[in-house]
Amino acid sequence: DVKVAGKPVWTLESEVGQSDIAATSPKAAGSPTRRARAKGSLVVRTTRTGSPNVVTFVISWSHEMEGWSLDMKDERGRTTLYYLTDKLSRCTVPLGGDWKCMDGVGGWPPPKVTYVPPWLSGNQVGKQTKIDDTAKRGIRVEQIEELARLVHNRVEAYTITDARGERLRWQQVTMADVCNYFVVPLLCEYKVSYVEYLGNGQHPPSWMVSHWWGCPFSKTVGMLKHHRSVRPGESYWVCTFANNQFDLEELNAGILQSPFARVLLSSTCIGMVLLCDPSVTPMNRVWCVFETYLSHLLRNKPRGAPREFLDKSSTPWLDIAAPAHKALEEDAAQCDSVGEAVQVLKKLNKCSIQEIRALPNPPLGVRLACEACCIMLGLKPAKRQDPTHSGKKVYDYWETTQKVLLADPKKFLDDLKNFDKDNIPEDRINTMKQYMQRDDFDPAVIKRANRACEALCMWTRAMYNYYFIAKGIANPIEQKRQMLKNAQDKVIVCQDVALLLDALDGNWHEVPSRPGNLFPLEVATAGVKTDITKAEASVPEDRNRIMNYIALQTSSVEPPPPTHPEFTTMNMFVHSIFYNVELFRLCSEQPEG
Repeated sequence: DVKVAGKPVWTLESEVGQSDIAATSPKAAGSPTRRARAKGSLVVRTTRTGSPNVVTFVISWSHEMEGWSLDMKDERGRTTLYYLTDKLSRCTVPLGGDWKCMDGVGGWPPPKVTYVPPWLSGNQVGKQTKIDDTAKRGIRVEQIEELARLVHNRVEAYTITDARGERLRWQQVTMADVCNYFVVPLLCEYKVSYVEYLGNGQHPPSWMVSHWWGCPFSKTVGMLKHHRSVRPGESYWVCTFANNQFDLEELNAGILQSPFARVLLSSTCIGMVLLCDPSVTPMNRVWCVFETYLSHLLRNKPRGAPREFLDKSSTPWLDIAAPAHKALEEDAAQCDSVGEAVQVLKKLNKCSIQEIRALPNPPLGVRLACEACCIMLGLKPAKRQDPTHSGKKVYDYWETTQKVLLADPKKFLDDLKNFDKDNIPEDRINTMKQYMQRDDFDPAVIKRANRACEALCMWTRAMYNYYFIAKGIANPIEQKRQMLKNAQDKVIVCQDVALLLDALDGNWHEVPSRPGNLFPLEVATAGVKTDITKAEASVPEDRNRIMNYIALQTSSVEPPPPTHPEFTTMNMFVHSIFYNVELFRLCSEQPEG
């Protein structure tokens, strides 16, 4: 039996898997650095309901507390942590002893004596404001950022181990970790939601956040921060912070009475933002599928849709967010390789060069790439009268480009391939420095202006970097870039984010957080392959209820039909979101050969 404050909470009924699991204290074994762990599964009964429940558990020795911790997870995937008050040298299942309840999940009366882990001791207590309606527990992005700073600082300062016995690292901390190791223990004494704990009053949410709990928290915060910068609305509904993690009975109510549905149906909600990872995992989780399905009904109002959806006058947005490709870093790595730059030149042909030369009014990216080539090849700009200042001359590289640089495409390509990179004059490098420092002199940016000019940009950057390698001296641009990288390492949330903003006309527009951040092709590809019939749930009954609702508009817990026209319609809707960006990204990639 497992007891809390001397009273039994979990009662062992039968064991599943390993019948005798033992772990020896590292201190007792004379090796304080060795980690001791045991794991298995049990069938237990809770004292509140008396119903059987399959629970997986991990017993591990905690060096921080110098005691045993029992990490139990029930069928819903909810984690319950206990810490043993006694310093036992051996712990064998069935478990005995008096355990301190860390989060009280399960519904039994929580003990008065609660355990606050060291990484949360001394944390300022929230003001606490009771908000009866879960659907009105919105949270501002600034408040989520504040929590992110707390988690980041404590993870860096303390050795916090997860259920697998591995130390938590900030970049790997997921929303599930934030809930289990911070939100739940922080609130274990008060048994309220995190939004209520903050005590800033009621903020009806403007946006519903649909997300997967396995996504790194730093990326979750970064995606929401960028979304907040381009969309109206003050607060977001995030289930981790809005739901009372000590009382989730609302999830067992009618499916349209769940807080997830009530948020989307509320008059204050203007849309939903779906937070994606490279595999678009949210579309493999049935609650995220349910939220997306509700958005589909609200947008399209198909015949036969429930009255609640037809009555809502406004059409909500459905935005997509994903961590973007760090195009600058990827392309910089290519530019540093002379061999790769030469290989890129092989993709150019006479027609692509003639196309550049024929441009009457080239965009900035084309001008920059051609100017850099002129400088690296030692071609002087033409002098022309400045149209804005009489008597003043200006340098014009475009005239040189058309009349000299690109006059003979074959000769131009040969000059690039046979360039004497070991004897580049220093004055050319000094002139190139101002280009290398420009944010818009980047292959990913110039690629948007002209694909051939992307290769020219890569070539000039590679020659510039090779100069310093050949001379054995420090590259000032690389030194500056390293300083910038060191500064960015201190930024705790993801800065590289791309959004697909819903235009409500069947199109989604790509909005990156900064130039060069591209919406990932693998995300778009995974999105167009979505099959909601493969979605899973921690609780099988939840999956049955949601899939039956999509197909039959009922909440039956019986197994849903394997196929249904509504499943096909829903898949097509999700695919349509990602089709455009996938097509655009594929078309922008020039085939080999």
